[in-house]
Amino acid sequence: MITFNVKPYCLVPIVVVALIVSGCRTQEPASQEELAESATQETTASIRVLPTIYPTNTAVPSATPTYTRVPQSTPVPNTPVAFDQVAVDIRYFIPGLALDRRIQGNVANQIEVIDETTGESVIRRDQPGVLLELQQALSELELSEVPAGCDFCVQMEYELPLADLSESGWLNDVRLLASLENYTSVLLGPHFPEETIVGLRRSASPYHAAHTVGLTEDGQLFFWTAVDPEVTAPQPADETLLDLTEELANVNPASLAETYAASCPEGFGQETLYIRDEEEDKEISITCPELSLPTSLAPIYQTLEELVVDTMGDDLLERPATALPLDSLVYYRRDDGFQLNMFGDETAVAISPDGLSYTGTVTSTLMLSMTTSLIDSGGLALGVETLVEETDDSILFVRGEEGVYDAHWMERVPEELEEFLDWLEGVIARLAKEATSSRPEQTPSPEARATRSP
Repeated sequence: MITFNVKPYCLVPIVVVALIVSGCRTQEPASQEELAESATQETTASIRVLPTIYPTNTAVPSATPTYTRVPQSTPVPNTPVAFDQVAVDIRYFIPGLALDRRIQGNVANQIEVIDETTGESVIRRDQPGVLLELQQALSELELSEVPAGCDFCVQMEYELPLADLSESGWLNDVRLLASLENYTSVLLGPHFPEETIVGLRRSASPYHAAHTVGLTEDGQLFFWTAVDPEVTAPQPADETLLDLTEELANVNPASLAETYAASCPEGFGQETLYIRDEEEDKEISITCPELSLPTSLAPIYQTLEELVVDTMGDDLLERPATALPLDSLVYYRRDDGFQLNMFGDETAVAISPDGLSYTGTVTSTLMLSMTTSLIDSGGLALGVETLVEETDDSILFVRGEEGVYDAHWMERVPEELEEFLDWLEGVIARLAKEATSSRPEQTPSPEARATRSP
């Protein structure tokens, strides 16, 4: 008989297995749906998506050492950049006026403006914007054929070497006409024919296009605007303009300043007055002539301006009037609004705050004596810096040999002005007493205040 020696701890696994088998026997069999679902889950879980593996090019090992490339030096071009190569070449000329000017721009953005008549030239560097605008404008420009014998037509020749464009003909483009005239005038100065003894060039403003007027030695009058494709030929001047020669005889160019300027309303452009002298020609820069020009130049300027007004007609809009017209020597305004204007022809006009006007006369000898004494006293400052429209202070303007003098105060009258102001107050009182007064329909405008009553 075989005897098994079973240890107690060996019975534990047997008991556990028996219990599991017993439990399984008592469990209800699974349904067909559950079996199918279980099979599906097992099948799905067993599917694995493998990543795509791409082949790589693995170099075959070689016993020969790899060749190391030696860096090659970059060749330097031997051809230098031609910075002086012309990119734009423009010739702008009016044969009848001997106006002949050239604009040349190169690759280095340098522009040279040349007066072909006098040989004068000016160079401007770093002008890429100007060159670009010129190239764009010229590439779209169409020139007309110059009429036969038209010496006063504005003619133009241009070349764009880099774009292989060139043309010549009659310039009718208003914008380019104005631009070329302005650009060359700013850099070289205004053009006046060779025989000019006096001339005036006014730059463009909201009231007019740029224009030039003048008188030649043989009595020929010339006038043209910057936007005219064809300018008018010089005409014989009338007697009024010939009086300019007498006025010029009273002017010493050497004693004149190079610039006359003053604070003035907006819209006044830069102007240039030309006076020929045996020793040296004089070009005078002017801003706001009414409030800056001296007694010697004001009549000359006024004569030229009247000519411009008659010639341009409706093309000239009226500029804002200033307190001191060109032919006025003294302007006085009290803090209560009472005004007095005294003119070079001995006329005096006073206007009360309520619009009453009084007209009378003051001898030029007395006026000159009083103004000279006042200027010599040092009570006035040379140069107008006060805009009448922007202050309620008392104001005094006096035109003298060096320009227009200015004084203004609030309440207390400066001691240096007391004697002169007492004289002005006496003039006002006399005008109010002796002159015929008339009330306008409305408060006079600045233009009316500057106009003398008949």
